[in-house]
Amino acid sequence: MFVNPQRPVRSFLKGCLFLSAVVTLALMIWTLRQEGGQQHCVPGGGEFYGVCRPTGDFLLNGLAWFALIFGALAMPIGTALALRFLRRPKQ
Repeated sequence: MFVNPQRPVRSFLKGCLFLSAVVTLALMIWTLRQEGGQQHCVPGGGEFYGVCRPTGDFLLNGLAWFALIFGALAMPIGTALALRFLRRPKQ
């Protein structure tokens, strides 16, 4: 997860991708382990390391969480690139 001097934007986005995946996974596991989180489990689905098997609806929610977290982390670099592109002189 080190910054690549030749491609700083790409390495920043990879770091954001990794961080958002870890945070989303932790949030999903935390939600499933809560008392009210059993509503998101498949009935009779079994457990894996103490976490029940989630429903498809919950996995889609996790995908939405991932997109929101990644978007929030990557927004500063996206804004900087957009402003840089818009600021270029017209030829």
